[in-house]
Formats: sequence, structure tokens, C-alpha cells
Amino acid sequence: GLCAFRQTQRVERDQTKSHEALDRLNRFVQLFPASPRIEEARTAIREVHDRLGQKDFLNGKLYFSRKRHDAALVYLSKVIDLYPETVWAARCRYYRGQIRELKGEWTGAAEDYREAIAATGAFPEKAKAQKRLGLAEARGGGAKKGDDS
Repeated sequence: GLCAFRQTQRVERDQTKSHEALDRLNRFVQLFPASPRIEEARTAIREVHDRLGQKDFLNGKLYFSRKRHDAALVYLSKVIDLYPETVWAARCRYYRGQIRELKGEWTGAAEDYREAIAATGAFPEKAKAQKRLGLAEARGGGAKKGDDS
């Protein structure tokens, strides 16, 4: 698995080796949970997730910039579902929130912005999500999380 991971190409290129590495690393973790190298395998899995999340984020952002929102949603939602622990998922939530805004789905947009803001770490869209959240809530995004009204 580590050998396959070391053979991966730049994130902009084909990620067949990343998927191969992920399959092998996951199998290793299943078969050898008590191995002294289990943490090394888990770290490599996180790195593969980060790489694959970045790849799909870039695809989603490209479609977003070309106003192909349905195609963008496919990639953005994929990252959110498959790699939720990555910074790419948080960034995808911001762009998915924008698409939902454009479609008039204010509640969904507000939810995505809240999740982007709550994500750990810094990323370029975090401050923008904070600003857009206020607009989405004002337009019908509903009560903030934790409100009983």
C-alpha cells in the first residue's frame, strides 16, 4: 500500500495508484489491527483521503467556475461524503452552499455555511462562509443550530 502511494502522480493527474494504495492500506488495517505499523497505515490512509479529496474538490471548483452547478454538486458532495475529515470537505461545503443559494435553497445553504465555519483549521473560504451565512439566514435559512424557536 505504501509503495502504491509513493507511486501516485500529482493531484491533477490520474489517481489510480491512490485508489490502489487506499484499497491495500484498508485491507492491511482490517487484517492486522494489532500490527506495530498500524499508525503508519492510518496516517497514509489520511494522506490518500486528502489527495483524493483535493482532486475532486478541484474538479468541483472547475465546474462551479464554469457555472455547471449540477456537475459541481456531484464532486462537492462526493468529497463531503467520502472525505469529511479533510479541509477539502469544508471548502466543498462553502461552494455547495453557494450553489444552494443560487437555487433558492436557503436552509441548505445556511447549513453548509455553518458546517464550513465550524470546521477546524483555516482555509480561504471560511471568512466568506461567515458573511454568506448571515445572508442565507436572513433569506430563510431558518433558526441557527441550537435555537428552539
